[in-house]
Amino acid sequence: MDAYDYDNEGKFRVFQNQKTKDSQPDYKLLFTLDGEDYEIGLWKQVSKAGKQYLSGKLKPKTESETETFQVKPSVDDGIPF
Repeated sequence: MDAYDYDNEGKFRVFQNQKTKDSQPDYKLLFTLDGEDYEIGLWKQVSKAGKQYLSGKLKPKTESETETFQVKPSVDDGIPF
């Protein structure tokens, strides 16, 4: 089976997030449902009673979030170099 033929439907992966800001989630959960990719951000929390838990936020994963960099359009100013 080719890696591109692998079916992720109904499966998920959890990654510890490489945070650059405190507001970013501690973990990211990625999954596919009905052919659409989703992401859940999970934050470590502590209740008033001192119990640890995770809170989360669900959102569709957009194309721009999967790109590692943006390519800037070239400028054609007529100069050959």
